[in-house]
Amino acid sequence: MTDRAEVDILPMERMSRRSGLRSGARALLLVGSMTMAATLSHAQQAPPTAARANSYDDAWEQSWVAHTRQVLAGSTKTNGFVLQIGDSITHSRAYSSWPQSPAGATATDLETIQWTHAGTWGVGQSDVDSRNGWYLAGADTTAWRGMTSLSGVSVVELALGCCNGDGPAMPAAATPDEARTLVADPTITSNLQIDSLATAFADAQFAVLMLGSNDTANAQNIAYLAGIIDTLEHHHIVPILSTIPPRSGGEAEVGQFNAAIRQLAQSRALPLIDFYQEILLRRPGTTWFGTLISDDGLHPTANNGGYTVSSDPYLPGGDSTTQRTGDALLNVGYLLRSWLTVQKLAEVRRLVVDENQAPTVSLTAPTPGQTFTAPATVALRANASDMDGAVARVDFYSNGTLVGSDPISPYELNWNGVAAGSYVISARAVDDAGAVTESSPVMFTVVRPTMHIGDLDAAAARVTKQSWRATVSMTVHAAGETPLPGAIVTGTWSKAASGSATCTTNAAGLCSVSTGSLNVKKSPATFTVTALAHSTYSYRSADNHDVDGGSDGHTISVAPMP
Repeated sequence: MTDRAEVDILPMERMSRRSGLRSGARALLLVGSMTMAATLSHAQQAPPTAARANSYDDAWEQSWVAHTRQVLAGSTKTNGFVLQIGDSITHSRAYSSWPQSPAGATATDLETIQWTHAGTWGVGQSDVDSRNGWYLAGADTTAWRGMTSLSGVSVVELALGCCNGDGPAMPAAATPDEARTLVADPTITSNLQIDSLATAFADAQFAVLMLGSNDTANAQNIAYLAGIIDTLEHHHIVPILSTIPPRSGGEAEVGQFNAAIRQLAQSRALPLIDFYQEILLRRPGTTWFGTLISDDGLHPTANNGGYTVSSDPYLPGGDSTTQRTGDALLNVGYLLRSWLTVQKLAEVRRLVVDENQAPTVSLTAPTPGQTFTAPATVALRANASDMDGAVARVDFYSNGTLVGSDPISPYELNWNGVAAGSYVISARAVDDAGAVTESSPVMFTVVRPTMHIGDLDAAAARVTKQSWRATVSMTVHAAGETPLPGAIVTGTWSKAASGSATCTTNAAGLCSVSTGSLNVKKSPATFTVTALAHSTYSYRSADNHDVDGGSDGHTISVAPMP
């Protein structure tokens, strides 16, 4: 068996139907096959360690790290949420046993298992709030399936949501709430649909994807699998592809399918778990039958040779300090798969999540202590950069509330209609791997616009021979001497008159107050402005004046006509 022959068996044009892969990529396929052959040849000479387990995608590691960061960029995720998507080999509780009770686990193993929330099992069989991907796959939501895995499902059936068993089809959900209801619905006994699955758990960062054990020879498998990848990436979930185990009586078909899986992982720049190759390296030829693969010729073993799915993978004969596996992983297929998955997740976490350098960001506008007048337009600007990737966007926050975002440098926006108050502005840069850095805060103030008296005019009128009336007209101005309607003017009368008076300016900024009848022997009447109120403006009495010079803008006297 050669890898080149395996890959050629599935034409690339079939892969292009739903995936966006280009049908003219046959030359790339052959080059990729030779690259993979060299990788597998190297693996055959390496000891059974975590380094070997993670080596099968080394040829495109730089690409998958960059692509993985790009898929995650700009998304809001639950850290360490990893979906387990597949058929009965994924649904089996034997697959989740070692992550739940990780006997012999190294410090790195334990950190990775804890990161994936594997220690917290969900409540019941339909807990859509759990973020343990092994639980979501291993729960018995129905007799056939969990919420992300389904016994007997083929690639095509998961893509379409139908035709696996006699149960009703699962539609593609329109909303997250609908999706969570569908995947947890016990009446949908024997079907899952990838759109609903991805929508229900869209906060997942990664998804380990092993499909193809059922209906391995279907010529449409790779095209539909590429479509499943598209769906996951649409939700910013990074697929981690896995080859399927060898199958008794179907060795050639499985070999050909797995070669296409490897090529798909390389062409789509995705991480790869080569379960198939690790089985063959441990049990050459068909000696995997009855050892790592059970007597049904399809499923991994859960118990064999005195070992179980809960055994220490490094004993006997291995070394946990070098992560060299022992005899347990020569005998228990499910334990081998669990261990391989943890090793790949540890690498993905290290290269994508932990090793990513956070971006840098600083605010350049507004400046500290700057003052604006309401309703203000405040220019928000920031400088941002990322040493090991790209800045996906910069978010601007005011007092902890998002104002807006800019995905393109220069990172800036105008914040319009800012009301009076004190504000603390910060900028948060998000890079292409989802890392976030917040700038130092900048405080600024928006003050209410001011108003003042711009004109005071006095008038006197005879009421009778012995009485008269005083009237004072006032014009209120905003900045720039613009007449201001809606201002409430309050003042007091003195000398010939007494008491207070109030008026509200009209559209021309003008209002007037008058006394009652005054004795002609008493004069003059004096009116003093004591207050000026408005829903938007503040009174600045120091700016009061009288445009025609008849007063000081504060007080005016009125005398009766002779």
